[in-house]
Amino acid sequence: MRGKIKIHIIIFFVLNSTLSCTSQERKAQAQRDIEIAENLVKQNLSYTPNLNDSNRNGFTKALNYINKAIELEPQNVRAYKDKLTILNNLGITPDPTILIKLLELDPNFAEGYIQLGQIYEKLNKIDSATISYKNARSIYLKKPSNDLRNLNLIVIEFLITNDKNEALNKLQEFPILNTNLKEAVQNDINEIMKSRLR
Repeated sequence: MRGKIKIHIIIFFVLNSTLSCTSQERKAQAQRDIEIAENLVKQNLSYTPNLNDSNRNGFTKALNYINKAIELEPQNVRAYKDKLTILNNLGITPDPTILIKLLELDPNFAEGYIQLGQIYEKLNKIDSATISYKNARSIYLKKPSNDLRNLNLIVIEFLITNDKNEALNKLQEFPILNTNLKEAVQNDINEIMKSRLR
């Protein structure tokens, strides 16, 4: 009886060490795939800001590497964020399940809630979109006050209320040294309004 117990213990330790080694190898390969994908994104963003056949191929290759990384390491937050960047550069709307998974892994990723809300809007799921925007707002309200945080809150409030005049008034009253940032937010509000009118 004792001999059998010893054999079982030995088998357990051998299997456990094999699984651990495999897990480490998968993690290391996932990290290599992520780095290759990120380098491809950097190369293609610096090549030209506009999408063409050349950088489309680069982003597509990057997406393949990121998908492999996620398959190897499904809990990797960095891989999911990279996937969103790549899809955005390809002009592809991410599937909501990608963002839902990312937000499960990183519940404080406010930008993820904003993007999820915009996807829900396109799917005409307005209640779900509003919940996502409110989640983003609650995260931003916990952040230290600075220009970027406060301007993002103006955009989020606009996404929730759809009151363009109120958002632009708040923007005009907002004391900020960086006028470029202020203009970028105004452009964001105008673009959101246009997309909602389509």
